[in-house]
Amino acid sequence: MCVTTDYCYQRKGQTRLFIPKENLTEHALQDKDLEQRLENIMNSWNQQIANEMSAENKEHLVENMIGIDKELKFWEKRRNNLSSLSSQLENKELIKIFDVFKSRRKNKEVEQFHIRKEELKVKLKEAEEVNKALKCIEPLANEIHKAKLSETSKLIPQLFNNIWVMWWCSPDHYRNPKNLKEIIKKFADSLEDKCKKEIQKHIDNMFEGKWSDCLSVVENSVHILEVFRTDFDNTQKNVCDFAIHKKLKEY
Repeated sequence: MCVTTDYCYQRKGQTRLFIPKENLTEHALQDKDLEQRLENIMNSWNQQIANEMSAENKEHLVENMIGIDKELKFWEKRRNNLSSLSSQLENKELIKIFDVFKSRRKNKEVEQFHIRKEELKVKLKEAEEVNKALKCIEPLANEIHKAKLSETSKLIPQLFNNIWVMWWCSPDHYRNPKNLKEIIKKFADSLEDKCKKEIQKHIDNMFEGKWSDCLSVVENSVHILEVFRTDFDNTQKNVCDFAIHKKLKEY
């Protein structure tokens, strides 16, 4: 049933633990078949929890996401899945199974479960933190996405101000240099994609001898990337100076 339950919910992108309803007493483990069955179930739970916590890296590698909207959807899904799994770990029937094993010798599945449970709390806190940070920057990111190319460069300084706030308000995720680089790269990729699409729209005009429109788009695109690079350099310096002042070892 563990495998069947997991398979059915994985198709929906969810993790669901199979929690049997057993009439357990303090002497239940005298039944060796029952003891073995419960240990197998706990082993399955531990594996499901581990798989869910490692899903972040696997999904990020597969998705190749461009744009803050997809990044936000990814973290909303991750927070919801981790929150759902965390709630399942408070199920009374599940707790009852572990209570039965408390009176016995040390059990590796029980010990592993408690380790996984604590790791899950950390991951859930991180997912909630990232969602909060991304929600703060979402309105501006959408404004940049919808803005005309000629108006986009004016919004970039504000974008980096928001990234600075994300860095400061997200000590468990974006304070990590690797994660900060990744989110900045996603913004850079999004702007590059925006510029490419605008140039593509005017490419036919160039071959028809209408150079001015195409040249204007190219100049705006170059300006956007130059402004992005300048503000990136300034933000990088500010972050490093602040990190040195606060003695943050990772920087």
